[in-house]
This record gives sequence, C-alpha cells and structure tokens, in this order.
Amino acid sequence: MLLRRDQIRILARNETVMQGLKENYKSLTKDKVELPVFCVSNSVYMDHVRGYDFSQPPPLSLQDTDIPRLREYLYALPSKGKFATLQHYCSGLLMGVLNTMELSCSVSKLKRKDNLDQIVHQAHLVS
Repeated sequence: MLLRRDQIRILARNETVMQGLKENYKSLTKDKVELPVFCVSNSVYMDHVRGYDFSQPPPLSLQDTDIPRLREYLYALPSKGKFATLQHYCSGLLMGVLNTMELSCSVSKLKRKDNLDQIVHQAHLVS
C-alpha cells in the first residue's frame, strides 16, 4: 500500500514537471512543435535490469521509469530524419527536375540545343 502511494506521488510529480517544462518552452519559443520531455529514473531502471528481491520491489514499474519511452523516441529519430529528407526530395527537388524537363520540351529544338550547349559550357567553366 505504501509502495503504491509513493508510485502515485512520483508519477504525479513527474507529470507536473513535464507539463511545466512543455508550457515554459512553448511560451518562450512560440514553437508549434511540442517539446519531448522524459522524467527518467536510472536507479530504479537499473534495479529492474539487475533484478530485485520480490519482497522489496522498486517504487516504480519498468514502464514508469520512462526509459523505455525515451529509448523508443531516440531510436525513431534517424527514421524521422530520413523521411523528412525524402519529403524534401519529392516535394522540392523532384518537382524542380520535372519543371525543367517540361520547359525543355516546350521550347523549339534550336532553343533547346542552345540551352543545353550553354549548360555544358558553364559546367566546363566551373570544373
């Protein structure tokens, strides 16, 4: 009973701290993206990893240490970056190439040849 009461107090304190940090960040930066906040408990997490006496369990469950959620967030960051790169490529660069090809096809052959000659000549000057 005492252990459960401590757990509820710790989780309530963590929630209050997380909400306060998020609100402070939002008011200071005016950023629309919510700040990721994790209240982790390394010592309790290590008790779970090493093992503990079942007659004296740690004050928090493994999930309540917030380390699994933090690890999940960190492991997801590279894929989010790769996805953002793909979005940039598809929306920006690919559209630019398609627009250039469309313009190239819409002009006369002579103008297209002159344009290509100019591009090749500029590439020779740069290198």
